[in-house]
Amino acid sequence: MKIKRILIANRGEIAVRIMKTAKLMKIETVVVKTAVEPNAMYLSAADVIFDNTEDNSEIPYFSILKKLIAIALETKGQCYSSRLRFLAENAYFAQKCIDNKRDFIGPSPDAIYKMGNKTIARKIAMASGIPMAMGSEGISQMKVKQF
Repeated sequence: MKIKRILIANRGEIAVRIMKTAKLMKIETVVVKTAVEPNAMYLSAADVIFDNTEDNSEIPYFSILKKLIAIALETKGQCYSSRLRFLAENAYFAQKCIDNKRDFIGPSPDAIYKMGNKTIARKIAMASGIPMAMGSEGISQMKVKQF
């Protein structure tokens, strides 16, 4: 399947870099215009701008996932590109993309989960023979001194 259009869940310079690469690959780009940044510079580089300025609230962490999926479906974005920390490292978001028949540009939900869990990631690295500094096994039970 050739990718024709992606929804970029980023802002600023990162969004512009993704759009430049997408244009070289002849892929249309979709970005979201918000009430918080209605004149953001990255908007001018997009092929499609989804106007979300009627929502003048900050988008809460969990509802942004549903909002982005709805926008991708409405704008016919085939894929999501996110380097936004909490979305790029969110196995739930990557899985929701797949559940809604949208591709997530990045690691699989399983890989995001495993690499985001220090104990599991460490076990995988050790089993693969990757050299690393030794640390404690399992979850540390550190006591916090109260002031």
